[in-house]
Amino acid sequence: MLNILDVDPKIHGTPTAPLRRAAEQLKEAAESADFQAWEAIRIRNRYISRALPGATPPGPPTLPPSLPLDEFREVISNKIARTYGKLKGPSQNAMSEFGYLAQRAQRAGYRLEIENVQDKFLAFLMAYVTEGFVELDTTGTQIGNYQGSWRGGGFD
Repeated sequence: MLNILDVDPKIHGTPTAPLRRAAEQLKEAAESADFQAWEAIRIRNRYISRALPGATPPGPPTLPPSLPLDEFREVISNKIARTYGKLKGPSQNAMSEFGYLAQRAQRAGYRLEIENVQDKFLAFLMAYVTEGFVELDTTGTQIGNYQGSWRGGGFD
């Protein structure tokens, strides 16, 4: 399973340490969820074969489809509103970046219906919009990241 930052097309830039950590935690949660889903199918198939000798499970095991992106958006939007509020800058930035990053998570094969994966995706999303990449402003603010001075204004 790929890290969300490595899904094609790859995001260029050097992620900050918090963003890198959030991406790794998201990947670990997704791998764990995937393993648990396949393990549940294997246990079910083993149970069927022992309970009904001679019976075979119908075809190769397949996982149910993941949560559609519109439902995933609603879940994440509610989590952001409950945790951070709707009207704060990072919350609004997170929802503006949601579509792009959710598609990357889906292409990476993450099980979006698993709550732990949703929580780690939310942490990654917030790290993406607040911490971002080295030498790159992803927070969307100007005064908060301003490091120079301009005539007649600011914090001189």
